[in-house]
Amino acid sequence: MGKTSLAQCICKDEQVVASFGKIVLVDVSGDFDLHKIARDIIQSLEGLNHDFLHILTLVPLQSLLDRIYRKIVKEKVLLVLDGVERYDCDDWLALRAVFQHGKSESRILITTREHKFAVAMESCNIFHLKELPDELCWMILRGVAFHELIRYHREDVEDIGLEIARKCKGSPFAAKVLGCVLWHKREEREWHSVLENHIWESHMIPKYIFKILWLSYWHLPWSMRQCLLYCSIFPKNFEMSVTLLVQHWMAQGYLNSFDGSDDMELNGKDYFEIFVGHSFIQDFSKNGGIRTWKMHSIVHDFVQFLFRSKLVMEIKSVENMRLDLASARRSKEFKADKPSTPSPSPEQMNTFSDSGTSILASSSDPQLVPDSSCPPVPSKFSLTSIRHLIIMIAQGAGFPVDISGAEKLRTLVAVSEGCFITSGALSNLFKQSKHLRLLDLSLSSGWHNCFGPCGKGNILDKVPEEISELINLRFLSLAGSKELKILPETLCDLYNLQSLDLTRCSSLTELPEGMGKLKNLMYLYTWYCSSITFYPKGIGRLTSLRELSNIIVRVDDNDGKKDGKEFSLRDLADLRDLRGVVCVKLVGDVINAGDAINAGLWNKKNLENIRINLEGDIKEDDVIKALKPPPELKIEFIDWWF
Repeated sequence: MGKTSLAQCICKDEQVVASFGKIVLVDVSGDFDLHKIARDIIQSLEGLNHDFLHILTLVPLQSLLDRIYRKIVKEKVLLVLDGVERYDCDDWLALRAVFQHGKSESRILITTREHKFAVAMESCNIFHLKELPDELCWMILRGVAFHELIRYHREDVEDIGLEIARKCKGSPFAAKVLGCVLWHKREEREWHSVLENHIWESHMIPKYIFKILWLSYWHLPWSMRQCLLYCSIFPKNFEMSVTLLVQHWMAQGYLNSFDGSDDMELNGKDYFEIFVGHSFIQDFSKNGGIRTWKMHSIVHDFVQFLFRSKLVMEIKSVENMRLDLASARRSKEFKADKPSTPSPSPEQMNTFSDSGTSILASSSDPQLVPDSSCPPVPSKFSLTSIRHLIIMIAQGAGFPVDISGAEKLRTLVAVSEGCFITSGALSNLFKQSKHLRLLDLSLSSGWHNCFGPCGKGNILDKVPEEISELINLRFLSLAGSKELKILPETLCDLYNLQSLDLTRCSSLTELPEGMGKLKNLMYLYTWYCSSITFYPKGIGRLTSLRELSNIIVRVDDNDGKKDGKEFSLRDLADLRDLRGVVCVKLVGDVINAGDAINAGLWNKKNLENIRINLEGDIKEDDVIKALKPPPELKIEFIDWWF
């Protein structure tokens, strides 16, 4: 009904802007996570960048609330909590108390679908949004469909357009989606095909808004549909960075171009922009410069409806738990877990609550049919066809010691808070799941945190050498494994690996010497790997590398230092595709002028900023003089390291 759009308009209104010293808009859809809400408020008040937002995930809640109070105590603030779907009474009272102790003129505005939340949160004024008249829906639809001025005054489709606008039933969201459907349709007959499409009369689609979304979805190319359907594996209201989403798509091999371009990252970003234009994805260009996204809850329901084979089930978490996907079928699983409960209908999302481990699974290729109907629902779904598996593990539980029948898995994500993962369990997994393209063992409370893992993280102290069996692996995240000390050299046999995330592996002492063999590696993240004292020279041979979070660089004569195995300035020479921001610690007392020139900063056209931390007797002026950076490259000296 346009609640979010109206809230955004209020925040930009000249009179409102003039009335408040600070205006803070926070999305609170999904769980009412006060810690996350407090971080978002602080980010808006202080404009923090990504590095400091990482640190905020470790700050206690009361300290965050105190910090907010200090910022607003003398300032008139408007706080907008957008999309309240549920809330914790104690958390709400704690947040409200902070603002009640601020200036008396401060205000809190909430948007919600549920009248009961507006009442329970003691709102003094409640406004109910009405359905828009058909004429206003047509105005919105026309503004999207006729975005080119040359087409704006076409009278031949006015009557048809108004009839289509009536299909919106007063929803501005529906009007925008239908406008996107009609955007490329230039012929009157094409408009008629939308108006007369028999999807409007279909009884196979449970919600009316799904019919409108279906029309938009069906006009996407097949490769883009795959990318959109893949988003259904994430929980509702899940927020993550656009870069990470594109890396997921890349790992699955979904990114084909329309113009013959072989730049998968660029293709993925193009896909993302199209999804935003079609209102499938909401773009959040915020969070300390990190561009994030989330899917509207209605769209998420729709995409899960298309991905009919999605399965959610809860099983008991026990010591040495085993999962047998080979013999399990959906109807059997439900009867086993809940013998007294009738099997739910295939159309429903099935959730059974039990203390322990939950599994989110989906097959990779939902059947697609012409727009006259919808994908059929299988009466029995064999778990052996699972391609994407998400295991939600309760705190203190263990990772399954064996997952039988997982030969066809392409994605495995473990979500937990302090899960113990044994080397033997991983060894069994690696031997069976040789088709894995994406393995993420990092997601703890970071599941709702687009800045990576936080909290306790998983307890993983060893990665078995059998990881080399995963020859198809493109994406590997071990982030948050705080007890992991070494990585096996066999990891360097994963020649298809594109993304490696070791963020917050704080006990990791070194990277494998053979890193140079990972020729296809494009993203390497080692944020907060504080125990690493040097980086191997082989990183200099990773010519595909685009994002390198941070690195330690030897700047003086490298001979005799770690047997000449340390990464030095001259090893930067071939990393021409580096882009964005790189944090560099320069180690040594005297900078080698020849190595500095050979680093070739002038040939790194996409690199925007180098943040330099100095360890030794080198002076900042000596670094600038030796490196001779091009004028467009920003050099920033920092006094902290990870």
